[in-house]
This record gives sequence, C-alpha cells and structure tokens, in this order.
Amino acid sequence: MWCVYCGRLSDARLCPSCHALLSSLSYASAYDQRCNVCSAPVLDSVYPCPICNEHVYAYGPYEGILSSCIRLYKHQGQKALAPVLASLFETMLIPRDDILLVPIPSSSSGKRLRGFDQMALLASITAKNLKVPYLRMFSQTERQFYTLLGRTQRLEQHHLRLNDVNNDRFRRLMDVGLTPVILDDIYTTGNTARQAYALLQQKFGVSCTICVLSRA
Repeated sequence: MWCVYCGRLSDARLCPSCHALLSSLSYASAYDQRCNVCSAPVLDSVYPCPICNEHVYAYGPYEGILSSCIRLYKHQGQKALAPVLASLFETMLIPRDDILLVPIPSSSSGKRLRGFDQMALLASITAKNLKVPYLRMFSQTERQFYTLLGRTQRLEQHHLRLNDVNNDRFRRLMDVGLTPVILDDIYTTGNTARQAYALLQQKFGVSCTICVLSRA
C-alpha cells in the first residue's frame, strides 16, 4: 500500500509521518485552552467559543495536509481517504452516543463528476464506527458556478431542501433524545450549514450542532 498523500510505501492509507502532520493541524492540538462550558478547544478564553456561540465544531484550519486531503478526496475522487477523513469526525464526536448524523449532500453535478456523494460516504463510515444513526435529510438544487461567486453572493444562495422521505424516522429519533449533528467538509461562509440548521429547526423545532473538517 502507498500513502495517499506523500506516495511513500505505507501499511496505512496515510503513512505515520503524514498522519502525525494531520494530527498536528487539529485545533485540539494547536490550542491549549478549553471552553469552560463545552470543553471545545479555543485559542484564548477572551474569544467566543465557536461551539457555544455558533454551534460549529471544526477539526482544524483549511491549510496544509488537511486542505490537500479534502481536495484529493472531494475533487480528485480519492475514496481511499474516506476512512481517514471520517476518523477526524470521530475524534470530535467521541464519546457522544446521543447524536444523529445528518450530512450535507453533494449536488447532482458533483456526484456525477466524482462518482459518489462525498459527505454521505463520510457520514456512513463515521456512523458505523461510532455506532450512531445517520439520515440523509437534504437534497441540493443545482448551483451555477458557485465557486466563482464572491462571499456576499454566496451568502445569498439558497440551494438546500428537505426530503420528506425520512421525516418520520427523524422525529422518532428526536423523540428518544438524539441531537442532530450536521456534517460538512469546509466551513467558508457557513451559508449551507446554517441553511441546513434553519431547515431542521423550522420543520422539527430542534437545535443542532454543525461539525466540519475545516474552517476556511
């Protein structure tokens, strides 16, 4: 087996050196302080906690090996990185067992290009390893040249919709006390994740947590 990132011979998808580099980019490793309320890693106690104030939990910044792994997986179809990226979600969500994972879906054009829904795959792996349920609650309408839009234009885009097929199961899982965790890869403007949060809150009256691999 070869390391997906550096190409060196390895017994794992990421060689020990690359795995150590990825671990060093995590906020948990970079930040010494923790929020007094939720224990999330924070840069300094004088800054607002991203979990308590924004309901957003991120593994690390969109840079270095973390951004490269996300691009290789998302844009070059490197499915071998799925277990690696799923493990990053697991580090943020352990030891919770009272959660329901809800992935942000790929667009139809994105799925055609890469051949799979990248967040649904990560959610399924994470759910299996953590022994928690996951549901695909959303679908996306097509967006034209979204990556070419400016920040203000992106914030004005609304492209998610709820799928009614899983509504009853979602309600049953909420009734037994589970908390929805919205999974996404990159938190840039936060528009998509916040829209997902708002849709679930408006439809079901629940509060959610947003969990992402990186903040750009």
